[in-house]
Amino acid sequence: MGPIWARIIHFGWTIGHRFKLHSMSTSVQPAALDHLELGQLLFASNTQEFERPDFMMDQLSELGDWIARQRGDRMSLLDNSGEEEFKNGVFAMRCYCWCDGNREGHENGCPPNFEHFKSGVSMSWYKHAGRGATVNRVPSKQEWVKIMESCRSSV
Repeated sequence: MGPIWARIIHFGWTIGHRFKLHSMSTSVQPAALDHLELGQLLFASNTQEFERPDFMMDQLSELGDWIARQRGDRMSLLDNSGEEEFKNGVFAMRCYCWCDGNREGHENGCPPNFEHFKSGVSMSWYKHAGRGATVNRVPSKQEWVKIMESCRSSV
């Protein structure tokens, strides 16, 4: 069985597991198949459990732009730019990773594109931050504002 079949079988098990695991939740829905990109369904290893709500994107974009300016107006980490990750004691932000598990530490999947360490909230996306974005849990709007404030003040 070739690698593509292994990924399709793994994908089927993963999606089935996600829907079964979260089928009792009434407030948050698992990542829907129509939300994810085809390439993401077949090849991405860092898709998370829930679809990213719209309210999370604006402040995350502002944070990405702020980091780019602090680094000398380089491209944003939210784009498919290949920029080096930003990481401090509060959060980490990374571009989409193309390594397919061929980088040290990525053998079991690439890390999320955004991680806030204290809250445990993480987000992954496919190539660009607005595409197929998923989160490990959905914070309230108030919690997200506090997360973003802590990130901005740490840069």
